[in-house]
Amino acid sequence: MSSNDWKVLSEAEKLEYISSKIGRYNLMHSNITKMAETLFKTDQNKKASKKNNSGHFDSLEEAESQVKKNRAKFIECANIFIQECNIIKPKHLVVYGEDTEWALLRMLDIDAVRQNRKIVDLIENHIEIKHYSGVYSIANAIKEVQRLLHAVNHNQSAIAF
Repeated sequence: MSSNDWKVLSEAEKLEYISSKIGRYNLMHSNITKMAETLFKTDQNKKASKKNNSGHFDSLEEAESQVKKNRAKFIECANIFIQECNIIKPKHLVVYGEDTEWALLRMLDIDAVRQNRKIVDLIENHIEIKHYSGVYSIANAIKEVQRLLHAVNHNQSAIAF
C-alpha cells in the first residue's frame, strides 16, 4: 500500500489493514497465560511427534516465563528502534520481507512508539519489499528495486534505512 493510499483511509480502515497484516497474535495485549498455554501446547505437540522426545518447556510456568521474556525483549527492541530513528532521522523506512513488516507493525502496540508521532508516521508509511533471499532471480530482483525506487520517489512521507 502506498502512502497516498494510506492517507485516504479512515482510522478504522487503517486499524483493519494493520490487523490483517499482524494477525491474531498480539505480544503486547494478548493474555500472557493464554499465550503461554498455546506455546506450551504447541511445544508438547512437537515433542510428541519427535523420536527424541525433547521439548523446550517442561511446564506451563516455563512457557509463561518465556512469553514474559519475549515481551520485555520486544519492548527493548522497539525502544532501540526509536532511538535509532531519532538519531538517523530517516525520510523513508524500507522493510525487507513480510516477517520484518509484521514485527514493525507490532511495534504500534507499544506505548513509547504510539507516543512518538514521527515514529508512528514512519511505521504507517513504510515501504515493504521482498527480501533478496526470496526473490530467486535477477529479473525479480530488478522488479523489486524498481518498485522500491518508485515508492520512494512517490512517497515523500515514508523513510529508508
